Amino acid sequence: MDTKALRTFLSEDSIKLHMSYMNELKLKCSVMKKSVPELNGKTLRQVIKMPNRDGVKEEILPLINSVKSHELYFYSFAEQPSSCKRIRDYYSSESAFLYELYTHARGKLWGFLYIAPRKDRPPEIAFGDGISLPPLGSSPLLAIDLYEHSYLPDYSLDRDKYLRAMLTHLDINRLFSSENAEIYLDTLI
Repeated sequence: MDTKALRTFLSEDSIKLHMSYMNELKLKCSVMKKSVPELNGKTLRQVIKMPNRDGVKEEILPLINSVKSHELYFYSFAEQPSSCKRIRDYYSSESAFLYELYTHARGKLWGFLYIAPRKDRPPEIAFGDGISLPPLGSSPLLAIDLYEHSYLPDYSLDRDKYLRAMLTHLDINRLFSSENAEIYLDTLI
């Protein structure tokens, strides 16, 4: 996983700590998949639709969602994000959209802010705990990690400073890229 874009607003130590946490979640998920063979080769969407035998689904879904949320967070940034005409169609500028995200994120204590595209309408912004996906009209294509482990090592308790630094590198073009369609729900677990 390429973390160059994250290095523009996070230290190497913070990224390693965050990656370590995500890899621990992946390991737990891998162990679960080995013990439940019917999970192999499934996407998150397919697991959500599976019957909940012996509570397996209740145990694996939070792990999968947490891993997917972290992967999406790591994927949501660019060192030099380019301008996004489609965002300007819905908002007066990219800055207005980023301010909208900033406003949503400021009011939340912890979790993930998910951003999903909507056909012919402004992107959908929803807050979730990173364990379960909030109800969205489509798969999220951008995610912002608001848990303390994502910013405390570099920004201490100055969460606003983290938000401002992080949002300047959010790659909002990914919201409208066809290659990103259904990345969250339809990649293999």
